[in-house]
Amino acid sequence: MVQVNEFTGSITEALEQQGSATAEISGSIQEVASGTREITENMTGVKAAVDETTLSAGDVSRTSAEVAENTRQLAQRIDGFLSNVAAA
Repeated sequence: MVQVNEFTGSITEALEQQGSATAEISGSIQEVASGTREITENMTGVKAAVDETTLSAGDVSRTSAEVAENTRQLAQRIDGFLSNVAAA
């Protein structure tokens, strides 16, 4: 009977240790899941910022092209004006 009580005590202790380890693992998994959600949210924010930056870069490129064209046209008009002044 003493051996049965010792085995029962050992089994009870092992089950308690297993329960404690399981609870710790569960807590770690919950922390990882929370961290994964946070990373996903951050990546979504980064993607939105990249998309916005891409749109802005396109706007800057188009505006630069317009300024270059306006500069070319202005240079032509100035050249024409100076040619007229020189001919007069």
